[in-house]
Amino acid sequence: FIMGTLSVFADEIDQWFWPQIRHVETTQPVSLDRLYDAAIELSDPKPAAMALVLPTERMPAAQILVVKDGRRWINLVDPETYDEIAPIDSASASQVFYPMHYRLHVPGGRWIVGATSMFLLLALFSGIVIHKKIFVDFFTFRKGKKLPRVSLDLHNLTSVLAMPFHLAITITGILIFASLYLERSAQALYPEAESARSAVAADIYGGYAREQSGQTNLRVSSLDAMAIRTRLYYDGQPVAGAYLRYPHDENGTVRLVSRGKDVVSVSNNSMFFDADNGAVLKTPEISAAAKSQDFIIGMHE
Repeated sequence: FIMGTLSVFADEIDQWFWPQIRHVETTQPVSLDRLYDAAIELSDPKPAAMALVLPTERMPAAQILVVKDGRRWINLVDPETYDEIAPIDSASASQVFYPMHYRLHVPGGRWIVGATSMFLLLALFSGIVIHKKIFVDFFTFRKGKKLPRVSLDLHNLTSVLAMPFHLAITITGILIFASLYLERSAQALYPEAESARSAVAADIYGGYAREQSGQTNLRVSSLDAMAIRTRLYYDGQPVAGAYLRYPHDENGTVRLVSRGKDVVSVSNNSMFFDADNGAVLKTPEISAAAKSQDFIIGMHE
């Protein structure tokens, strides 16, 4: 709970960890094409995967995430000059607190957190069952009584106040990783799939992927043009970023993500484009299961 609470303010804590980004400002729309050019200069000329994350009100710097040699590298870029901000010399809240709260930075950490969450859920439900008059006791506080009675009344008061929060966080946290904890069920549904969890995600969210062709693509099509098409398709929702897979291969793909603001649900509306010619490859239909999962994630966050 402590690490999760800190993760809610990860962007603000990141600025405390990285003081060099506090005074970065954005006075004009950020170009994904120029951000991509900056990413190529800062990384391997032919990365296997790349993410270009646009700045937000809470995170003023643009972010470039590159996967090379099996590792993920993060660079922060000034959205005005497209130059790299001073090198990052320390881990951030988003790299420490956020992973800590669901995987503990240890192998099998997700299973440990999942088992702990199940015990917490059992404790919450057993407490509700045991206290048959839980809501009556909530309005009872005998401050003139002896310490044991006063302590019990305080216990009833604080437990009822915090119960909705604890139930919501615990249940949604378990449901977010349902495909991990119920992987055998997924394998039964997708026996031919190499990764049952990936197959479930693709079926729910309508992803798109294709293998490398081995033929070199010298230049990625305009990302800004793709962003305009994505905004128009999703009724003007702002584009949050671009995710490129094998960008220098003829079969390279670009995924543009559009996210709504000021809503509980985590919206992941996206469009897939051909990295070579900018043609639309797929516009996934958002299923009812995906909408439910997005709402659960939004509630948890």
